[in-house]
Amino acid sequence: MEIDISPPPIVSPTPKYFLAVLNSDNYDWSSDTANQGSYGVSESLAARARAVQPGSRLVCYLTGDQLWVGILEVMTVCVPDNDPKWNGYVNRFGVKPLAWLTRDHAVRHKDDVVWNHLSFTMGLPKDTPTTSGQFAGSLRSLEYGDGRYLEDLLVRQATVQNATLSGG
Repeated sequence: MEIDISPPPIVSPTPKYFLAVLNSDNYDWSSDTANQGSYGVSESLAARARAVQPGSRLVCYLTGDQLWVGILEVMTVCVPDNDPKWNGYVNRFGVKPLAWLTRDHAVRHKDDVVWNHLSFTMGLPKDTPTTSGQFAGSLRSLEYGDGRYLEDLLVRQATVQNATLSGG
């Protein structure tokens, strides 16, 4: 029996934030699997996926509805898994959901609480098309301040959602 004596990946005390872009279909699918501890991207994003390390955060954005829907903490490096159940999202991370929101409780991108605080939207008119490039693909890095702000906001919103759903 061979024992792996390589050191574990170093988890930075200051997490790096990456955008996880979801369309409606993979949001619905991710809503079913987010609690299963796995998140995946297609082969075309394999190079970007290698930059995402344990301790990083995936900030989940639903494109069509323009909603911030979740925060996933990355627990493992990305590994290939060609199981057909992943529907083409074959580069998999082990993740731990820190917040996952239903559409009813998700945070709209153009709400003032978001728009007026993110570095790439602050001070811009809400009808500006210049921010759409920010959401052109998954695993783009986010500025630490933007990621941290969204994480705090979405975790607070998840607390509200969970209280509402439990009747509290």
